Amino acid sequence: MPRAVVSFARVHGPLLLLRGLRHTFLLHLTTLWDFAVVDSRSILHAMRILDAYALAMGLQPGAEGYRQVVHVATQDTG
Repeated sequence: MPRAVVSFARVHGPLLLLRGLRHTFLLHLTTLWDFAVVDSRSILHAMRILDAYALAMGLQPGAEGYRQVVHVATQDTG
């Protein structure tokens, strides 16, 4: 099962992030840990994969998970 969790994060990570499901995925992994299905290393590995995807996609953590970063050019009124 630990390999399945990491594989799922690799395959479906971008979709999870775009739909704002990072926190939900972490809660699911925590439930699997509570029932001794996965170990904490697998959870950390899966979450690092999601965070690497988020960084590559230009997403940054916000109050409710990751959000798109918008760069706004400022005009010098000098």
